[in-house]
Amino acid sequence: MLKDEGSGTLLGVALVLCAVGVMFACSFVATYFQVAEQVQGVANFSALAAADEGQFGINGCQTAGEVAAKNKASLEECRILENSDVEVRVRSTEKSLVAKTARAGVSLDGCLVPKMGVENEGGESEDEA
Repeated sequence: MLKDEGSGTLLGVALVLCAVGVMFACSFVATYFQVAEQVQGVANFSALAAADEGQFGINGCQTAGEVAAKNKASLEECRILENSDVEVRVRSTEKSLVAKTARAGVSLDGCLVPKMGVENEGGESEDEA
């Protein structure tokens, strides 16, 4: 006959380790999405600040960089597009995996608006509102 003593303990330890692994993975994914939302907000604010400066003929990329820096992010790219639209790419300084793009400009009635449908790093289109 085979002895089965202790096999329950080993199985219990294995189940606890699996549960801890799943919780760790969920925590990582939740943190990523939280930081991604924060960085998207910073990108939107940076683009709006740059577009606001652009209304007066000033290159707003410096302002966009300052807004990003004050919100724990770095400005990777800033482009002035046609019709004074501004497109910025911002990366988190805390979680460098997260980078987001936003575009803003002046609408026909003179209001600052975020532009929709900017592509993210994976090439997929997303709404930035």
